[in-house]
Order: sequence, then structure tokens, then C-alpha cells
Amino acid sequence: GEEAENNGAAAMAQLAEKLKEVGLEDVDTVRLTARIPVLMFNYPIITPSGEKILLDCDLSMQNPLACLNTSLLLSYATISPQTRVLVSIIKRWAKTRDINSPQFHTLSSYGYILMLLHFLTHHATTIQGNVVPYYEGDARRGGQYLEKQPLLPNLQWMDPSWPHSPRGTTYSEMREKPK
Repeated sequence: GEEAENNGAAAMAQLAEKLKEVGLEDVDTVRLTARIPVLMFNYPIITPSGEKILLDCDLSMQNPLACLNTSLLLSYATISPQTRVLVSIIKRWAKTRDINSPQFHTLSSYGYILMLLHFLTHHATTIQGNVVPYYEGDARRGGQYLEKQPLLPNLQWMDPSWPHSPRGTTYSEMREKPK
């Protein structure tokens, strides 16, 4: 109950102090009192050229939904590394406009990412390079021939045998969409 939540927030506050001690930057404990406590910090990375890059990190505990969300994003990033780049661009875009804060009644970064994934799984390119809505079996749309698959495979429709196929096997979907 409430006591366990207070103990969890207290443990994360102690962890925040340890993170500061080991050199992590901008350790932020302001969201430890949120419904789902989150500890935010930046992990400094030194590139081979000597440039310092800060990697934004969020840490929460006892949150299995966050693990599932992360697994979904990792799956899409593995299937399409370009998706990872698009996600970074969308997150930076939302952050610079201060429109990724649910506490201020805007979408979270994850909400924007889900919208991006929906767009990519429901659109395809034409031979001419235009991006148009993708409907399976609709090889011709408005006089423009579509490529064979959406911009990003939809994991809900993916043929379960496809991930176990030899590398380079063309992506395939189930014959009937799940209901």
C-alpha cells in the first residue's frame, strides 16, 4: 500500500544520491512523488573524438508496464534502425516545444512514439516515392503503385514464423488479421 510506495520513493531517493556520487549528471528527484515514481538523470558518454554526450535516462521500479513498453520499442528499433532515429527526432521536437509533459495535459514522449509507430505501420511508399495510407491487397491507390509492405512492419500482424526464418527472409504478415 502507501507504506510500500513511500519506502520505494525513499529507496529511489537514496539511489539518486549514489548516482550523483558516481558522476551521473542532472539527477532529478522531482518525480519521485508521482503516481509512478521516476528518477531522471543524464549519463555522460565521451566519444572517441573527446566530445561529451549526455544520454537522458529514466529509472522506475516495480513497473512491469514500463518493461513491456521498452520491449516494444526495442523490437521496432531492432527491426528498423531508422525508427530509432525518427523516435529521437520526435522526442527532441516535442521536448523543445514543451509538449511532452502529461502533468501539463500534453502527451508523454511515449504517446508521440506510439503515434509515429502507428503512422509507419499504416503507410507505405509509392514507386514515385510518395507516402500514402497502406491497405493490404490494395496494390494500386490513386494511380500510384504501392511498395509491397508498410514503412514499418506491424508486430501484431507479423507471421509468427518470420522472426525464426533465415536472415534476409522477406517480412510476411498473417493471412488474416487478429481479431
